[in-house]
Amino acid sequence: MRDNAPNMSKAMQDAQLPSLPCMAHMLQLVVNEGLLSQRSISDIVAYWKKNSWPHSPLACSRLQNVQTQLGQSKKSRQQDVPTRWNSTYYMLLSLTEQEHALGVYAADYKLPATLTSYQWGLIENISTLLAPFEELTKEISFSTATAADVIRSIVALKRLLRKSAETDHGMKMFKTTLLEAVEKRFSDTELEPMYCLATILDPRYKDRYFSKTQSNIKYEKCFRMCYKQRQENRGQRWDTLMTGAKRKAQTRQQRKYYAEQAHCSR
Repeated sequence: MRDNAPNMSKAMQDAQLPSLPCMAHMLQLVVNEGLLSQRSISDIVAYWKKNSWPHSPLACSRLQNVQTQLGQSKKSRQQDVPTRWNSTYYMLLSLTEQEHALGVYAADYKLPATLTSYQWGLIENISTLLAPFEELTKEISFSTATAADVIRSIVALKRLLRKSAETDHGMKMFKTTLLEAVEKRFSDTELEPMYCLATILDPRYKDRYFSKTQSNIKYEKCFRMCYKQRQENRGQRWDTLMTGAKRKAQTRQQRKYYAEQAHCSR
């Protein structure tokens, strides 16, 4: 596993070492493309990024008082941090949870209206659509995640983005861009031998996530890879054994030579 930076990819190629890109980072790039594709969505995200309230200690204290009055748990608004994965999703999710409290806060302290009802509905729909990306990022970040999970996850994500849902209202461009970005950035996933081999050899998946024509091709390629790797391993073991045997023979000859020299000196 390596970083997606071009210099890292070039270094692994020059060293002739097999490597795989970071899938979690690629998912975040897909999400960023989607958020910038639709003006109505990018405006909402930009508004809450630039809007500083309620971040001051006094404003946070007032917001918590409002939350207590409404019988809600005290929570602060999440910030969108570019270097933190899924931070935009967490920010929008926290806004939907605190929609009522933020509205009361703005009314009590005579602040300008935050968002329209249409924009609040759009935030809920965006959060619903980004939830699978957040869940998938968590799954592949576990220590138990393997390369076999990648093809299955991407196929499931594509199927989800192709399905029509009630929450698509007002964000078809966003959803279409997400699907196109996934297809573009993960277009070579099924062509990567390590992904294919890991998926087919995993008893949970095998060839379930390949098309019928592709599965036969993948099986043939994987068996060829396994056979080639086995032959290479055999060759390496044979070279190791021969090297060890040569060293032992040289050691015996040296011992015999020193023994003869010692005997002659007597």
